[in-house]
Amino acid sequence: MSGDVVQRWLAAASALLGMTLAYGLAEGNYTAAVIVAGALTLMAVGRISPARVETWPLALVLVGYTLGNRSFAQPSLTSGLPVLPAEAALACCLVVMAYRGARGGTTGIEMKPVNLAVIAWIGLGSARIWTDFQQHGFMALRDFATVYYALFFFLAQSLAAHPPSLRLLKRTILGALALLPVVFLTLSHHRAGPLIPEWALVFYKDDIVAALLVAGVFLSFTVLHGRKWLQLGALASLQAILLSIQSSRAAIVALGVSSVWWCLARNWNYIRAQGALAICGILVLITLSAVSPEMGSRDRLDEITRRIVSIADISGRTTYENEEHGYLSDNNRFRMIWWRQVAKEVFETSPVIGLGFGYDLSRGFVRAYDQDFGENFSARSPHSILFTALGRMGLVGLIAWLAIALSMAFATFRAIRNPGWEGIEALGWWSATWALMVSSCFGVVLEGPMGAVLFWTLLGIAVRMSRAPKTPDA
Repeated sequence: MSGDVVQRWLAAASALLGMTLAYGLAEGNYTAAVIVAGALTLMAVGRISPARVETWPLALVLVGYTLGNRSFAQPSLTSGLPVLPAEAALACCLVVMAYRGARGGTTGIEMKPVNLAVIAWIGLGSARIWTDFQQHGFMALRDFATVYYALFFFLAQSLAAHPPSLRLLKRTILGALALLPVVFLTLSHHRAGPLIPEWALVFYKDDIVAALLVAGVFLSFTVLHGRKWLQLGALASLQAILLSIQSSRAAIVALGVSSVWWCLARNWNYIRAQGALAICGILVLITLSAVSPEMGSRDRLDEITRRIVSIADISGRTTYENEEHGYLSDNNRFRMIWWRQVAKEVFETSPVIGLGFGYDLSRGFVRAYDQDFGENFSARSPHSILFTALGRMGLVGLIAWLAIALSMAFATFRAIRNPGWEGIEALGWWSATWALMVSSCFGVVLEGPMGAVLFWTLLGIAVRMSRAPKTPDA
């Protein structure tokens, strides 16, 4: 076929596509136009960028969910079945990966223990989704997101095997986490404007922001390795904002657990930095409260102390409250009752395979908790990924999730044994991953895209960056 004929056919197809898109826009249907515009943009970016084309949709959603948080999770490409940004980016990236694999390209995915555990997690969840969808409809797909978001792990691991793509992902994550404190402090109460007054420009969920800040603590310390004053400044600013967030107790636990890895690695620079900041912070608050009690520094110190002590109060019967934070003790009891009700219902009904996706895990909790929620209680997760796995997938799901955590622990131990900068960098990314993992055990972090997309991306990068320790001969 001659070149002129091909050009005529392309021109005719383009004209037909243009008329179709124009008609859709006139009818108020933007889905096709967004898809075509996105595809053309990706093709153009793929021509000029050394990174793989699927890196850009992932980078976009990482920035969106980190800086926009819940507001970025609201827009959908379609008005019928919601196609949210995470789902749209995941579908786009998987199509490109499949096309590359069909053409003989390498995936860059290695079958490590973490990979096998994640495959088991996805496989066990997928085995029952069709049955749950027939019973619960769209709500089953909504709850199933906790499982299929794990596909971001394989996507990130594949991109991390390509150096230009890995550089783009690293810069995107580090840049977004560095901007998060600024955006959180300046724009968290602003609206999108008169055109969309009901949509917040940035709408944060405090516990997720706190978890992201903890991840930023470790990544900033790692990136600024060797620059002590910059490290101290980054740690101080991030942790000051962390302590100012009301719902940050889970993140404080995550900060402590992730710091243990640096103790095991005997990285005394990090330990000294954290110790110096803690001592300086306490001395500043004590000094200010002694010099000027009206500044409220004594109340602030008491509040931080109560918040840390209340973490260990499992029963939630001790009172840790003031005029602003009377909920500290009750939050523990809130979780314990919900977790106990989920476990009880699972073991009485279906201990092996669980209650399924779409099942209302709050039903028994609302009856057992002695507080009238009215009709405003809409939470579907028991505020712990462990009990979400148990409730949705039973013991097999809980075991699969614990296998992921155990394989992460072994991989982190291997990263600790690596000497030099390679080991420090890998440990930084593993620590950030653990920050989100631990936070998810006490809050709704991995059930939605705001924390799940970043967690699975961090895990994929950390697995790819981890290498077996070099032998003396090597």
